[in-house]
Amino acid sequence: MKLANTLVAIAMTVTPALAQDGPAGNAEEYYSMRFSTAGLLVRAANVCGFDFKRTAKAALKVIRTDEMKAMLRGFPKLTTKWMEGGAHAFNQGVMQDGLSAACAKALEVRADVEGMK
Repeated sequence: MKLANTLVAIAMTVTPALAQDGPAGNAEEYYSMRFSTAGLLVRAANVCGFDFKRTAKAALKVIRTDEMKAMLRGFPKLTTKWMEGGAHAFNQGVMQDGLSAACAKALEVRADVEGMK
């Protein structure tokens, strides 16, 4: 699976999924996208060497709502799994398409998150 099939898929769905105030359709997809995005950003913050604090802050923004906090408390193993999935997607992108491409895509994701209300 190429980076285009992992990070790009996350990046393409981040903005619409994160713009919602809550699950409009499938709740699991909504929650998993938020936690996967947070995991991807945390991993990118640790690997890419660009503004760690800003990227980590964006990761927290995705899961800082009361609803996401309730998910963390209620489903700690599941939310951890989702976050690890986002980190794994980032790692896959690095191994397949290189660090520069994966970091560039993570920067796009961070910009989308920073632009959400």
